[in-house]
Amino acid sequence: MKTLTLKLTDEEHRNLKVLSAMKGLSIKAFLMELVKKEFENTGWTNLMNAVKSSEEDTDEIDIKVIERAKIEMNMRNENSK
Repeated sequence: MKTLTLKLTDEEHRNLKVLSAMKGLSIKAFLMELVKKEFENTGWTNLMNAVKSSEEDTDEIDIKVIERAKIEMNMRNENSK
């Protein structure tokens, strides 16, 4: 398991805490929901599927997989214009 540390001002932390509480979520669950939505909105689902199916540790993902995902995402963005 990895740890993510963020340096936030008191106001930023308060805002994050209020937003997550309004949704009935912990700050972690709220942030993970935002990340998931961003991945879905930007077409990164295929990249995440490639990561999940990779036999390698996620810290050692093949650069070619990432590059293919970027190309595919750019092609989708161009086709949606």
